Amino acid sequence: MRILVFLLLLCSQTISPVVLKAATTPSSFRPGVFVDTRPHFRHQTGNGVNIDDGGTYSTPAHHVVIEDCVFRDLAVSGNNDLLKLSGLDYFEIRNCAFENGAAGGSGIDMVGCHHGLIRQNEFESLGSNSIQAKGGTEWVGIEGNFFRDGGQRTLNLGGSTGLQFFRPDTAHFEAANLQVYANIFVGSTAPIAYVGAVNVVVANNTFYQPENWVIRILQETVDPDRFLPCGNNSFINNIVWLEEDLNSEVNIGPNTAPETFEFSNNLWFNADDANWAGPNLPVPETNGLLNADPLFATPTNADFSIPSNSPAWRGLTLTAPAFDFAGNGYAIPPSIGAFEANPVTGLDMLPEKLCPGAFFPTPLLASFFWSLESLWKSRLRFKSLMPSA
Repeated sequence: MRILVFLLLLCSQTISPVVLKAATTPSSFRPGVFVDTRPHFRHQTGNGVNIDDGGTYSTPAHHVVIEDCVFRDLAVSGNNDLLKLSGLDYFEIRNCAFENGAAGGSGIDMVGCHHGLIRQNEFESLGSNSIQAKGGTEWVGIEGNFFRDGGQRTLNLGGSTGLQFFRPDTAHFEAANLQVYANIFVGSTAPIAYVGAVNVVVANNTFYQPENWVIRILQETVDPDRFLPCGNNSFINNIVWLEEDLNSEVNIGPNTAPETFEFSNNLWFNADDANWAGPNLPVPETNGLLNADPLFATPTNADFSIPSNSPAWRGLTLTAPAFDFAGNGYAIPPSIGAFEANPVTGLDMLPEKLCPGAFFPTPLLASFFWSLESLWKSRLRFKSLMPSA
């Protein structure tokens, strides 16, 4: 497989960040040289960074870890993304910051990506969305992230993809089997959009002051002979703290299957109306809590932790998530929302073992293959093996 690579060696020592800015030509890295840094990507005039399969859909890029990077301040307003992933499998993005993206773009845009984890990142002031998962994207976890003003749709769980870009090209959904756990959402036109998505679980999240809707259920890729309607998704154990100025809690578009959704054990609190009748959902909710103040610690300082006497202390027992936003163990049954009111002691969030793989951002001046050598005490360690043809 021909692989385009640029390489970052991220080491454990404390160092000043290297800022990678666009000039008259896009930023480029010549292969064969290590860059020892905690990089900041800024002012690009296209996408900030691309990682892709080079258009060879049968041989995806794979096994990539991106850690402690900052992507911000794109110098463009179109459909441009801070981080563009196409045809990437087995990846993790953690402890990164995504800020001030293009008005028409995403913080992270995934097209046909599989088996990934996006966790413990911060997203602020994005355009269309913070994270988009489309084009056949499947088995991706979005866990423990903080989103503030994350765009028109903070999480676009699905989307609209040209047929030639689906990976695999036989996919009958935009997105499937996504897990959205223990995140915090502040603001946004609509924090959650299920768009041509199936079997997506949104559980144990905290939503604060959404602007127009909490949830959108949409279908933008329409072909009944190939694509499943948006459906069989769930919204469970979430706290929704809203005000009176919403258009509605849920916006439903045509060609969807809202009757197949599951709503269960969510806490809904309207700060402006103690007599609020509750959300207008497409199906009846099971064991929902209405107008019970979750007793956030200091939401004005983005502290949405809850005390042991919060009405959100007891939700529905699920197989996941195991850990809350702060990395504390959820009790059994867990609390509702992104924080556990009664954390389980003696549990630690352990890092995953990093595996050999390849790292593919562009633009590049040549082609190389890279292998990942890593210990947990090092942030990332890449090593050049040999040039490709």
